Order: sequence, then structure tokens, then C-alpha cells
Amino acid sequence: MTQTVSKKPNRSRGELASKLVHDILEQEVEKRAGRPRPTRKLRRRRPFSIYVLLGVFLILAAWSVMRSGPQPQVFTPSELDAGVRFKIYLAVQALQAHRNTAGTWPASLDVIGFASEGLAYRRLDTTFQIVAATGGIPFTYRSGDDLAPFRDAARELVR
Repeated sequence: MTQTVSKKPNRSRGELASKLVHDILEQEVEKRAGRPRPTRKLRRRRPFSIYVLLGVFLILAAWSVMRSGPQPQVFTPSELDAGVRFKIYLAVQALQAHRNTAGTWPASLDVIGFASEGLAYRRLDTTFQIVAATGGIPFTYRSGDDLAPFRDAARELVR
């Protein structure tokens, strides 16, 4: 058997693509036309489910707040004290380095980069004083004092 040659002219690709899209759209319209419209019952269920989910969320949030315990202790009080003493040691070293290069004590800890470390610096005529506190225990260093307790604090920090 041989195939018959159609007498219609060949269609271009654009025409075929538009025909395909047109057929798909017609099928979708026919499908949707046969579906019933949503009733009011279906529309009312959506807010109800939102309230249920909101209630579950609030119950879980309250449960997690009640079950939370005290904050974990990362550092022991002796480690916090050692950290403050070592900060004082580093600040003293920076102050002495500034004094060796500039010839005078700096006006504030901003100059040496220790402004935000929680240290109180007071410059006297030819000396200085640094005070810091942790847990209510004040640590004071006056220029000329022994730096060994402040320097040795680094050993306590090493675990």
C-alpha cells in the first residue's frame, strides 16, 4: 500500500506550535468546565486548619520554654578571673610599648586598642593604674607592681 500525498500545503512550525497550544488550552477549559465550584464548607476549613496549626505551635513553644534549664556554664569563675588578669597583662605590655616609642603614657586605652575590653585606665603624673572586675572581684594593677600574677593567668586559661 502506498500513502497518498495530501493536497494541503505544508504548515510552518509556528502554525503547528500555535495549534498545539490552542488544543492544550481547549482541553484544560473542558476539564475545568466539568468540575464543580468549591462550596462554602471547603472555604471554611482553611481558617480552621490555620487555627489548629497556630494552637499546636503555641503549645510546643510553651513546652520548650518550660523545659528549658539554666544556661550552660562555659567558663568557671576562676577561668573568668584569669581571663581578666591576662587582659590586664596584655594592656600593660601595650602601654609599656607605647611609652617606649612615644615617650609618654597614652591618654586613654583607645590609643593602644583596648577601649572595648572592660578595663578602667587612669593615668597619673608619671604612673598609671588599670582596674577591672569580674564577678565582683576587682583586679588592680599600678605601674611598677609585680606582673607575675597577671602573666601567670595564661597558664590557668590553657585547658
